[in-house]
Amino acid sequence: MRLGKKHHLTATDAYELEGFSMDRFTKWLGNIRRTDEVPDAVKQTICDTLQNLPDAPERKIENRTWKHLAVAACVVILICGSVLAVNPSLAANLPILGTIFQKVEKGVIYSGEYKDAKKITQEKENHLSAQSQGIKLTASEVYCDGFSVYVTMKMQAEQMDFSKEGNGICVKAQYSFGKQMSKEDSDILMDGKCVDKHAFIGMMKFDKEDVIKKDGTLRIRILTVYLQDKEQSICGSWNFEIPYTVYKKGSREIAVNKKLNSHLAVKSVFVSPYQIVVFTKESGGVHSQIALFDQNGEKISFEEVGEKKGPWEQKIYARRGRVITKLYGYVTTADNLKLYRAKTRKEAKKLSKYQFCVDIL
Repeated sequence: MRLGKKHHLTATDAYELEGFSMDRFTKWLGNIRRTDEVPDAVKQTICDTLQNLPDAPERKIENRTWKHLAVAACVVILICGSVLAVNPSLAANLPILGTIFQKVEKGVIYSGEYKDAKKITQEKENHLSAQSQGIKLTASEVYCDGFSVYVTMKMQAEQMDFSKEGNGICVKAQYSFGKQMSKEDSDILMDGKCVDKHAFIGMMKFDKEDVIKKDGTLRIRILTVYLQDKEQSICGSWNFEIPYTVYKKGSREIAVNKKLNSHLAVKSVFVSPYQIVVFTKESGGVHSQIALFDQNGEKISFEEVGEKKGPWEQKIYARRGRVITKLYGYVTTADNLKLYRAKTRKEAKKLSKYQFCVDIL
């Protein structure tokens, strides 16, 4: 049987095609049997279903043709579903359809469309997959906005249940943008979701101490995986080398250079499609709080204080796809967190001691 562009499928052709598909499926099933034993219950279900299929017609009956094809398709779906249900380790090893960024980008803290992220290509010097203590981590895609490198990963473990981990798994890691690995430990969130009982996908964000201007390689050493909100910790060693390219479109650093007092100055504001970073210089034991609002008076979500690895402090905010043309900053050195809780510019102004304004566009 040969199918050309204009060939009309008859009932007999359909059965030949069905037989051809079944032959290929039998070979596929044989390959599974060699690597993963198919449970007896699944084998019996397959046999019962095949025995109950209708006999092939001797005449051309167009309406029944598609019914028979549908039956064949249902058999394949039934068998695949049964095998994966009884043997979930097979499901954990199936590839993720589409990129991990596409799967998680709307629900993560630093949300947005990561359309310029690149698939990490395997080279001899790259370490993109690591396994320790029964947990396998595989790096998939990378994006750099000029301050942070975002890396997507898939975590797999046949003996662990990731369905209770919510939207994130925390890891303790060391990382470096140079050849020398940092000895400082950092808590990094794998922000994403569980896709299978034994598989979790997410995005990890690694910040530099200043704006990144050149392409390079991010070196990561994960030391501990925390599960169930840090109630369970698994120590091991997972090492990666991730090459990245700085994508400058949509990102810029805007100079502020405003000295607020003898111990506090605002150097600049970095804006990317996913985050806003305020660089400050703080001395004499002074620690500042900065609340940000946009041109519409809407508050911009403060997320974290960056790790001080250089001369500048960093305060990091999630942009979450918002169009921003102007930033209003309100600053205080008070020990409480009242300013961060302010919901309006008017309230923030009352609680602040200093203010600054930055034009973004």
